[in-house]
Amino acid sequence: MKKILSGVILSAIILTSCATKEVEQVAEKKVVKVTTTVAQKSEIVREKEFSGAMQAEQEANLGALLPGRIEKIYVEVGDKVQKGDLIAELSGELLTQAEIEYKTLEKDFNRMERLLQKNAVSQIDFDHVKAKYEAAEAKYQMVKKSTEIRAFFSGVVADIYVNEGENYLFTPALELGYSHAPGIVKIVNMDNLKLEIAVNEKDLSDIFIGQNAIVSCDASDEEFSAKVTEISPIIAHTTRSCKVELTLSNIEHKLKPGMFAKIKLQYKPTEEVLIPRRAISRQNGTGVSYVYVVNGNIAKRRNVEIVYNLGDMVAVNNLAENTEIVVEGKTKIFDGDQIQK
Repeated sequence: MKKILSGVILSAIILTSCATKEVEQVAEKKVVKVTTTVAQKSEIVREKEFSGAMQAEQEANLGALLPGRIEKIYVEVGDKVQKGDLIAELSGELLTQAEIEYKTLEKDFNRMERLLQKNAVSQIDFDHVKAKYEAAEAKYQMVKKSTEIRAFFSGVVADIYVNEGENYLFTPALELGYSHAPGIVKIVNMDNLKLEIAVNEKDLSDIFIGQNAIVSCDASDEEFSAKVTEISPIIAHTTRSCKVELTLSNIEHKLKPGMFAKIKLQYKPTEEVLIPRRAISRQNGTGVSYVYVVNGNIAKRRNVEIVYNLGDMVAVNNLAENTEIVVEGKTKIFDGDQIQK
């Protein structure tokens, strides 16, 4: 009986010893070696990408007030022109007729003016001749402007719609993105280009006149600087977005109207708390992001909101500056686990 009792006691001691060792091993396994870092506050310039087509800051279809035959075109596509340069001339039959009428009435007016000074004619007769003379002069100047097509601004000839010898009958330009006004020649000023983007209403508070942007396109490896020059006062009902216009200098004409562009709009600098991207975990099946904050030798889970991505770093909310967080070993721990740095 004593032998049996001794055996039972011995077995119990052995089992107890084994259980104690298992508990100690489990406790040892709970202490996980990790690498940590400290959250740092830094000033960042956020960027948001948009896209759009480039447009000339100035463009016009030059035409005439009256229809007529094209006598001469003095430019070719691609030519540079200065403000006031003669671009084309129309047939002068109407101009000749208007000039004869104007010159005749000019002589009558000068003669009546001399007679009025001698009191040889009445004021009423003089006023009648003067009115006819002024009307003839206005008509002559109008017809002259219609037969001489001149540049209203300096630029480049983008297109010619009518050939010499053809009749000008208000031919419209139907190219997408350009003016649809009738014209003989299209002139564009490419020294400055415009870009229009649609900004969502939730981002409008970050948009301001003079805001910087970086512009790039497939046709060039170079990046170009642009600035916000106009913000529409209204928001589109269908898209809930606002039209924003940017302008960029193009003095060397490296860019052309119609090119597709990518625009990186730079927001105002802000101070944000930055942590390494690899320190963030995401809860499966949700959009919840979290990190493990170091509290002594304990890892505590804390949810964070990602504000902005900066390559290997991210700006987050709900985390104070100088907070110590786990970077390496985060997949081996749970909330409340002991850690070793």
